[in-house]
Amino acid sequence: MTSGDEYLGSAGPFAVDVPWWSEVGPVVGWLEGLLGVPVLVLRLLDVQGGAGGRDGHVTYHVEALERPASGLLDQRRVDTVVLDGAEALRSPWARAEGLRELLDWAAGELASAGRPVSGPVVQRRTWNLSGLFRLPTARGPVWLKATPGFAADEAAVIAAFAGVDPGLVPPLLGVGERRVLMEHIPGEDCWGPRLRRSARRWGGSSPRRPRSPPGVRVGAASWRGCGTGVRRFSRWRFVICSTGPSQRS
Repeated sequence: MTSGDEYLGSAGPFAVDVPWWSEVGPVVGWLEGLLGVPVLVLRLLDVQGGAGGRDGHVTYHVEALERPASGLLDQRRVDTVVLDGAEALRSPWARAEGLRELLDWAAGELASAGRPVSGPVVQRRTWNLSGLFRLPTARGPVWLKATPGFAADEAAVIAAFAGVDPGLVPPLLGVGERRVLMEHIPGEDCWGPRLRRSARRWGGSSPRRPRSPPGVRVGAASWRGCGTGVRRFSRWRFVICSTGPSQRS
């Protein structure tokens, strides 16, 4: 665990009830209970055992947003080069300064919209494909998602489908460079019949290049970046992003 440039110590091992490495909420919860200060997972450092993104003994690099009381962390030897080493391709949300900037941006966007953050940020997931956070507000939670440079422009895709069927996607509350703020949609994770019904709705949509809603910029380049994609999903094939010549003008 670090706080800024300082190595504070380590904790664990401890068990969590979620097997997926990217689902770091239980890790954050356990550490905050131990230390009494807010923490965020930056990245996965090592896995012993386990495979396919789950199970095993996992070691994370965690950042304490406030300095905890002394004596709560083990002072075992750690190669700090592993913690401090700069990697040009490392995602912004896997670096302490990048993570703080991301959360500051989200707080500023929501404050400007008259919906300020009203409590601690909840980190839900972090991995190479995204960073996902839940931000509480007086009018309900908001989701912050950051994505890497190689990923599709999610704001453009969400705006496209919203133009066809707004119920398919969450409303966008803010958009930045490889980041979006989305309204919370109540519900529960599910598979089976409900997923198939949702898949039929997606398959029945034929998004065109959308008009940009307030606060969302969807240019020709970003829309063309969607390409023409056919994805196999729950035994059906759906065209999820189609760009014909008439849509590129």
